[in-house]
Amino acid sequence: MEFNYDNQEKWIKNGLASFGGAILFLLIITFEIYMKGYIDKVMLIIEFVPVIAGVVQGFLFMTRSEKDYIRIEDEVMSIHRGTFLPRKKVFFDEIRRYVQYDTLFILKLEDDREAQFNMDWLSKEDVGEIRDCLSDKNIPAIHSRDTSINILFRMPVCFLFW
Repeated sequence: MEFNYDNQEKWIKNGLASFGGAILFLLIITFEIYMKGYIDKVMLIIEFVPVIAGVVQGFLFMTRSEKDYIRIEDEVMSIHRGTFLPRKKVFFDEIRRYVQYDTLFILKLEDDREAQFNMDWLSKEDVGEIRDCLSDKNIPAIHSRDTSINILFRMPVCFLFW
């Protein structure tokens, strides 16, 4: 089974924002040429990198809803982690339990490892099918209030110092 990214409106907004950033950098380059009358080759290259990155990222966001986020095969679930990273493969016999917390679907694996995916990026029907698939494989769900899930320490370290 394959479950595509949902919420196409969100991906289009992100794509348009990326294109907007690329246009902004083009305006900065144009303004710099207008004010100085010239631009150094090194500065042109440095300032043109965000333009290319914004355009590429914009196209990736615009086509995101056509890609499959979760794939479920006989013995493995694979999670798309981005364009340049390989898919995260999780074997069903390694999954001990799962929990749904806020927008995250967290799979607790052997050896205190875990894998997670964002439920906001899937339709509610797809999340229900994934939950049913895990139930069919006798993988128990636990409640997010369980003390074995230490959600407080999930926030990035940089936010602890603000």
